[in-house]
Amino acid sequence: MKPLAGTFVTPDNSPIANATVRMIATANTLDGAIRGTMFVFNTSSTGTYAVNVLPGSYKIEFKNPGKTKYITLGDVTILLADTTSAPLEDIGIA
Repeated sequence: MKPLAGTFVTPDNSPIANATVRMIATANTLDGAIRGTMFVFNTSSTGTYAVNVLPGSYKIEFKNPGKTKYITLGDVTILLADTTSAPLEDIGIA
């Protein structure tokens, strides 16, 4: 498992509090996730998060509190060698 932690923010760097985030594996990997594996977590009241995920390629979605529809942010690949949450920063999750 790879630990990821950071702050979920809007394009203008405002924290997104209490959001629900889904990471859905988009492919099978030898050292990680199986396609369809889903990691779901919530951001804190200050937009921070901490989660452990398997290495792999993921579609990232989120929804704001009180909403039912998820919004797709993009795709990321978490490598076994990654030591930071940098892959998530490319799609707006610091």
